[in-house]
Amino acid sequence: VLPRAPSGDMLVSREGFSLAGLPPGATLGTSSVRREKQLRRLRPDLRVQELRGNVPTRLHKLRDQPGLAGIVLAEAGLHRLGYLDDRARLEGLHAVSLAEHILPAVGQGIVALQARAGDHATEAVLAGINHPATWLITRAEREFLRLLDGDCLLPVGVRTSLTGDQLRMETHLFEAENFRNADVICNSQYPEQAALDLYKKLYA
Repeated sequence: VLPRAPSGDMLVSREGFSLAGLPPGATLGTSSVRREKQLRRLRPDLRVQELRGNVPTRLHKLRDQPGLAGIVLAEAGLHRLGYLDDRARLEGLHAVSLAEHILPAVGQGIVALQARAGDHATEAVLAGINHPATWLITRAEREFLRLLDGDCLLPVGVRTSLTGDQLRMETHLFEAENFRNADVICNSQYPEQAALDLYKKLYA
């Protein structure tokens, strides 16, 4: 895995709204159930409209639909496409971080490379560019999703941080009408154990 890009989400709007500053009953666009559930928990008055397409298409739809107050996009995507380095590319739109409020998807902002089993030459090349800290975080988050028997459609957010030898994981999970949350701090040498501890605490 390569070094993780910023893992949070961003609210993009014409006015530069923060989450708290959105007008009552405002409509936001996103195709992510995870984002929708967390947004509705924080602002039950908001309306969420399904929005699909690549990043430029979604930005275009925001400009063309006056009834759409904003859209929610991954910061990593905006960053990698150059929208945050050159704000002029947003063409009058403004992006505000939601990282403080919304937990990201498992692996959000992480680019992973995969080799065929037994292809030791390729594995050696990949080992040379592997980012150790991101690799620990990836192992923890993927194991947690495996324990949940989840996929990209499961409305679960996970925030994982690494400080020295401590790995912290925090999660918000939505199951039908139930909301669960938990967090743990574990030894970073055992990321799969951290995931297991988080899973057990979530259902304690």
